[in-house]
Amino acid sequence: MSDHGYMEDFKRKFKIDDLEIAQSEGWILSLRPNQITLGSMVISSSEGFLNYSSIGEESYRGFFKMLSMAEEVSDKVFGSKRVNSISLMMKDPIIHYHIIPRYPSPVQFSGREWIDESWPAPPNFKEGETDSTILNEILNAISAFIGKNHAVKKLKNWMAQTLSHYEYCEKIFYQEFGDHLYAVGGTLLGGIRDRGFISHDKDMDVAYLSGHRKIKDVKSEFLERIIHLLDMGERVTIVDRAGRIQRRHAKWWARDGSYVDLFPACYDESGFYSRPTFVRIALPKEDLLPLRQVQFEGSSIYVPQNTTRKFQALFGDNWEHPDPSWTKPVFEGVEEMRKAFAFGWKEVKRVAMHSRYADRIVLEKISKKAEERIQSNQIK
Repeated sequence: MSDHGYMEDFKRKFKIDDLEIAQSEGWILSLRPNQITLGSMVISSSEGFLNYSSIGEESYRGFFKMLSMAEEVSDKVFGSKRVNSISLMMKDPIIHYHIIPRYPSPVQFSGREWIDESWPAPPNFKEGETDSTILNEILNAISAFIGKNHAVKKLKNWMAQTLSHYEYCEKIFYQEFGDHLYAVGGTLLGGIRDRGFISHDKDMDVAYLSGHRKIKDVKSEFLERIIHLLDMGERVTIVDRAGRIQRRHAKWWARDGSYVDLFPACYDESGFYSRPTFVRIALPKEDLLPLRQVQFEGSSIYVPQNTTRKFQALFGDNWEHPDPSWTKPVFEGVEEMRKAFAFGWKEVKRVAMHSRYADRIVLEKISKKAEERIQSNQIK
C-alpha cells in the first residue's frame, strides 16, 4: 500500500529533492535536514509504501545498497565509529530509516566541532533544522566521495526524452482506450532489476493488455488503435527507417525523434499470456493485474503486479544476474501466433491512408511493390 499524499508531505518535510544523495531500486538515500549528528541521513521508500508487505522481494536489494552506501559514507567521509539505523514511522508513515552516525569523541567539519551528546546511549531526536550552508557543505563532501568511489548513473539525453515521451503516450493511451501502457521485454527487466534501462538498451518497450482472446481480434484492435492515434495527429509507424515492415509492433514517435515501441498482449484462447513477438507462457492473471508503478530512472512506469514467474519463464531462474549468453526461448504455439498476427502490405496500405505526408509516401511505395509481387506470382 502506498499513499501519494503522505509521500508528498514526506518529501517536503525531509527536502528529498534538494538533499538526495542516491537512488537504488525503489529507495532514496538523502541527507537529513536536521543533523542529529554529523552526516545524519534518511533511507526512504521512493514509491511511498506504508507497510512492508507491499514491498516486492526484489526491492530489498536496493535498500541494502543504500544502507551499505550510508555506512561507507559515515565511516570514510566523517570517521564515525558506529551507525544507528532507526525506523519509527510514528509521525511520518512512509517507510523510512534514520541513519545516524555515532561518535565517541568530538569531530571537526566545516569549521566547527561536532559532538555526539548522547553517546553511547540512543541518539536524541531533537527538533530544528541545520543551516542550509552547512547542509550544502556536507552534501558536497558526500557527493565528491560517491563520485570517486561509486559508478553513479547519469541519465543520458535519449533516456530522458524517451521517458518524457512514455509519460505522454501513457496519458493519451489511457485517455483514449482505458488501458495503461506497461513495460515489457528488456525495459521491464531493467525496471525491476536495476530501476532503469539495462546497459545495452536503446529504446523502450511497452504493451497494453487486450481484452480479446483470438489473435486475429487482437491484431484488428491494435490496427484500429494505431489508426485512431494517427487521426488524432500522432505519428505512429509500422515501417522502420530501412523500409521494413514492423510486423508485430508499432513505433510511437515524439517530435524530438524519441519513440516507444508499442506491443499488444493478451490471454489467448488457451489461457496463455501471449505477446506476438516470442512470448506465450502460463502466467496467472493475478501476476499481471492490477498493474503497479515503480521508479525508473527517476520517473514512474507501470509494470506487472508480480514479475518473478514471468522472468523465470523468459530469462531463467538467474534472471537477477545479467547473462550475456541469453537467447530467446522457444515456446509452443508461438510460430502459429506470429503468423496469425503479422502485419502485411494490406495493413501498411491502411495505415498509409491515415499517415502524415512523408510517412504516407514511403508506405505507399511499399504497398505498390507488394501488390506487384503478388500479381506477378498470380500470373505465374
